[in-house]
Amino acid sequence: MENTTLFLFFVLGTNSLFLRVLLDKKYALPYQVIDALVFHFIRFENDQRQMPVLWHQAFLVLAQRYKDDLTVEQKEALLKTIKKQFHPTISSEIRRELINSQCRGDATQPVGEDELKKRAARLAALAADDNDEDFEDVDDDDDAME
Repeated sequence: MENTTLFLFFVLGTNSLFLRVLLDKKYALPYQVIDALVFHFIRFENDQRQMPVLWHQAFLVLAQRYKDDLTVEQKEALLKTIKKQFHPTISSEIRRELINSQCRGDATQPVGEDELKKRAARLAALAADDNDEDFEDVDDDDDAME
């Protein structure tokens, strides 16, 4: 059983490293690819295993590089995922990136200020949970992985 766990961590770590390097290249990815990446991270929401740091780092790079290409629903699902797959330092950075960004279509389809406030309030309410003290405020630098 221990070999299986070690194997799963090796595979998860390898895939996460590949994703992190690929995402860090800042390619202009089609929405279908971004949607698939979001689904990749969301599927680990109910996984009982503790995700390796490389997984969290890849998740952070996705949030940093493609935050404006995510829909409101995707951001909500990713925020739920970081509540369940929590990392003491990286999760707060992911949360900050997702909350403080536009959503897919906001720049091309003008929405009223009231609608933007509603979206921001909905994301902020979703991000806040009973253990809000687990998320510490972090400065706005993008070097959280170093």
